[in-house]
Amino acid sequence: MTNKKGKIFMSIGIIFIFISLGFTVFNIALQKNADSVSKNVVETLKTNVIPSESLDTFEDDEQSVTIDGNIYIGIIDIPSLDICLPVMGEFTYEGLKYSPCRYKGSFDDDNVIISAHNYKNQFGKLEDITGGEIVTFTDVNGNVYKYKTTQFEVIKGYDVEAMNYGDWDLTLFTCDYSGRNRITIRCERTDENYYAFYNDL
Repeated sequence: MTNKKGKIFMSIGIIFIFISLGFTVFNIALQKNADSVSKNVVETLKTNVIPSESLDTFEDDEQSVTIDGNIYIGIIDIPSLDICLPVMGEFTYEGLKYSPCRYKGSFDDDNVIISAHNYKNQFGKLEDITGGEIVTFTDVNGNVYKYKTTQFEVIKGYDVEAMNYGDWDLTLFTCDYSGRNRITIRCERTDENYYAFYNDL
């Protein structure tokens, strides 16, 4: 009887191992797909959307562009983490599979929050932030918003009030590997909005 129970538990354990391996392979495939989509969108934005010539005036009106059915508002760069990603204009779980999404707020109002998956090629490196890293967001008009990371927080997964708390110009967040908490980076604007050729950044 004991031997039979042992075999049953061993079989269940093997099944769980295969399920775990299946999830791992699935997640790797999702990450590779997200990386491919993000690189293509960034290239399209740089080449075909963000102006290559200086504008006479700073464009205040937020604009967006639709690429492959998704609406993008610009590109976020964190050079120290080797992050250069397109940002979707609205948060959706489907959109989050491909790139960071604006969770809420506005760049012009200095209260924007951006969310992304913890994929290695998305916001999985946020936990490496030590403070003082430069973050830039370039909108589809070529306007550049420059920030500096100032605070690292771990917020419980459903604590929306804590995520919205404080007067932060830019907040970046992703889930930790347990999925129960949110790794959160707070940023402050370092200068006024300015226009720059994207290729000069």
